[in-house]
Amino acid sequence: MNLALFRIPLVVMLIFACMPLAAAAHPNDKDGRTSGFVTTPDNIRIHYIEAGPRAGSVPSPSILFIPGWTMPAWIWDAQIDYFSKKFRVVAIDPRSQADSTMTDDGDSPTGRATDIEAVIESLHLSPVILVGWSQGVSDVAAYFKQYGAKSVAGFVLVDGFAGVDISAEMAKGFVAIDGQLLTNREKFTEMFVRNMYKTPQTEEYIARVEKSALRTPTAIAVTDTMAMLNIDNREAMKQIDKPTLILTPKGGFSAQFEESMHANIPNSELEEMEGVGHALFVDKADAFNERVDRFITTRITAPAASAHETPATPTTTH
Repeated sequence: MNLALFRIPLVVMLIFACMPLAAAAHPNDKDGRTSGFVTTPDNIRIHYIEAGPRAGSVPSPSILFIPGWTMPAWIWDAQIDYFSKKFRVVAIDPRSQADSTMTDDGDSPTGRATDIEAVIESLHLSPVILVGWSQGVSDVAAYFKQYGAKSVAGFVLVDGFAGVDISAEMAKGFVAIDGQLLTNREKFTEMFVRNMYKTPQTEEYIARVEKSALRTPTAIAVTDTMAMLNIDNREAMKQIDKPTLILTPKGGFSAQFEESMHANIPNSELEEMEGVGHALFVDKADAFNERVDRFITTRITAPAASAHETPATPTTTH
């Protein structure tokens, strides 16, 4: 037997070793959902939930949901259920959150941006609508700065920021938050989770969110808060040339940041929702879903469809 026929060149092996890999997906708890892992080039396993039409079965863009600080993919449950009826939908646990790998490396918007790219490539999500919430907005901003919008059909930025001017008051506030994290993580997490909502949530639901948030090691949770303050991608966001929707609670703490993003991102839309907290997509899921759906229909899918239509024959005016 000629063993040379079975030798794989070393360069090919190295190429495949550096590519992000997607593990086989498995059925999820909810009907019509699957879950799996994407392995990034630095060997981090990113857990994802997937629902909706299979890749290539519909011409519509896919949607990738990115949750906030210490939060799990399933916090987007209402959006996964709603949008998977006509779009391919994926939600991820960012690195060091929920079911993804816990690691001391890459816990920043810059590091998580490489994970987003790995997920997009491995799951063949392009063209994709990126939906980031809170810390996820910082991650999406970092993604755009590093990779541009070649794979992106549009952006939805939910109650977060791409960068801030740190005042002495804000610095003190974050130092106080980190102090509470270090001294009584469970008490702080309970307070943080309960304060995310304006509408009543069941105790079972609150406990489930708290349990998931506590899976992120405290040292990493502190690192994440500092990283968000020290990475500023506001200048890069001025170059966005894809449809962008920004959502924020009316009169909320971060409304000033969303208003600034709206002013800086060309042709972006700003929606202020009333009667909601930080987790506005949970507080008023129906209103949130309908607003995002309208944005996708009018700004992304309808223009794309009309661009492929045969132009009508001009008529002569007599």
